[in-house]
Parts: sequence; C-alpha cells; structure tokens
Amino acid sequence: MKRFAFIILVIFISACSKNENKKFVEQRSYMHTFVEIQVIAKNKNKVQFAVDKAFDAVAEVETNTSKFISASDVAKIKNSKQNEITGVSDYTLKCLSLAKRLSNLTGGKYDVTISPLVDLWGFGRNKTKRVPSEKEINLAKKKIGADKFIVLCDKNAVSTTVDNLDIDLSSVAKGAAVDAAAERLLQLGFTNFLVNAGGEIRVSSSGEKIWNVGIQTPKENVAVEDIIENDVLEIKNGAIATSGNYRNYFKKGTNTYSHIINPKSGVPVKSAVLSVTVTAPTCAEADAWATAFFTMPPVEAAQLAGTISNVECFIIERPLEGKNNFQFHQSKNF
Repeated sequence: MKRFAFIILVIFISACSKNENKKFVEQRSYMHTFVEIQVIAKNKNKVQFAVDKAFDAVAEVETNTSKFISASDVAKIKNSKQNEITGVSDYTLKCLSLAKRLSNLTGGKYDVTISPLVDLWGFGRNKTKRVPSEKEINLAKKKIGADKFIVLCDKNAVSTTVDNLDIDLSSVAKGAAVDAAAERLLQLGFTNFLVNAGGEIRVSSSGEKIWNVGIQTPKENVAVEDIIENDVLEIKNGAIATSGNYRNYFKKGTNTYSHIINPKSGVPVKSAVLSVTVTAPTCAEADAWATAFFTMPPVEAAQLAGTISNVECFIIERPLEGKNNFQFHQSKNF
C-alpha cells in the first residue's frame, strides 16, 4: 500500500511530571509535514544539541527514502536494471526488510511497489484522478509485487528481478524517521521525549512520566480538539500511527474512490473503514501496519493484529445507515 498525505489523527499530547524538569518543544518541516520533538529535561543547551542531531536523523531518512529526491536510494533502485545490486542506507534496508515481512504476513496486501497503480488512478505524480480501464489495471499489476525486489542484508543492498522497479516507502518512511530521531535522542542520554511526524508518534518515558495521545474524530474539517470520547491512550514507551481514508478520494458518478488501493485487485479499497490506529514498539511498524490493516476487513485486521507480538489496532468505521454513532473494532489488548 502507498500513502501520501494522511491526516493528523493523533492530537492530544501532554506529559506528567513531578520534578522540576521543563518541556522543550521544537518543530521543523520534513517529508511534506511538520515534525515536532518534545523533550523533558533541565539543561536547555544539551537538549538543543540533541534535538538538532535528532532532526539530522530525520533529514537523513528523508534523503534516502524519498522517491522525489534524485540521489535517494529508491531513486537509484528505480534507475537500476534487472539483477543489478544497488547499495542502500541502513534506514532504507530496514524499511524494505519490514515491507517484505508485512507483504508475507498480509498475503501481498501491503506492497511498497504499488506506485504504477497509484499513478494510474491519479493519486500519484500527476494528480489527475480517473477510473482506468481493466486492461490498464492489469498491465500495471504486472509491474508490482514484493517478489520483485530482494533485500541483501549482508551487503546492505537491494537487487530487483525487473528493470526500473518503482518503490515507494511513504507508508513506512515517516515512521522510520520518527524512530531515527528517537534513537538519536536515546543515544544522547535523553529518555523522556515525544517525536511526532504528522501523526506518526513515538514516545519514551522514565519514572512516572506518561504521554497521553488522543485519536481525532475521523471527519472532514474536524476541529483539532475533537477526539473520540474515552479514547485517550496512556503510553510510556512505544509508538502509535493512524491511517485515514476520508480526505484523499474522488467521486465518479455514484462511486467514491479512495487513495488506498488493494494491490491484489488493482482498485481502491471499498470499505466503511475511516481510520486505523496502530500501536507497536517502533513507529515504522505502527506506520506500515496502519496502512496494511486498511486493506482488510476490520475483523480480519483485528484478528491478525492479535497474532503479532506487541502490535495492536483500533479501527473506526462510518455509522450504519440511519445511525449517528461510529462503529469500533479493536484487537484484544488495545
């Protein structure tokens, strides 16, 4: 699955502390969104140094994983020929390894090679949204599949089974960037922080500190403070990400086509699901699974989440006809 500009669904963030530490907050623009880092500490100068290094890590992930940067790893893969070995960064290698794993666990429903289909429907480069023919869809499907790239961990490299494979890591790269920033802060000795890249969040806490994260009501033009009642999560350490389906779509006749495309059928997912929120140990995992679960029926997604260690999901469906209340599904330990 591919994601472009998902909405920020995780909004309410705070920290509880009984000592004299202060919260330092800084926000910068990366990956077509705002990345915010909050650190709780005492020494402003040490915090600033660490935050700068954390943002450097975010920039490094973007530089290596963006298909719109000509020198990125995915751009190099796009320009490579069949069986050519392309060296990649650790960040790209981790993203592709995770993508392979999720593709296997979802029966191919999660697919980072789906760009030809996304472009075909007009959710990609040209933004000309249209309904393609069955012939066009079948031709595009021949160009995709996680079987078309091989991760060579021992060489920090990737090879492909076809020429010019179009890989898009937008469904995992923001999460990976958040993880990179978090790991940089931990390496520099900071253990109480939150990193947020447009709703992809990772937190770390020590002592009694807790981060509270609320899930925004999945409606167009919703107010920032409008969150799902009683669904504020208390998190000490871990990550959370949300994938939404109600702002990036187009209508043709009586049909509505969402930007979330099922790589198996080649057409946008037809579903009552409005948003999927996932908690996981790392933000890359939460980010990728939030997209993967969107391609599945809610009950199937919740069941699959229950089989994956430390991964939980919360799914919101639109109200039934004639009703006002959202429908909720969740894995057993959410």
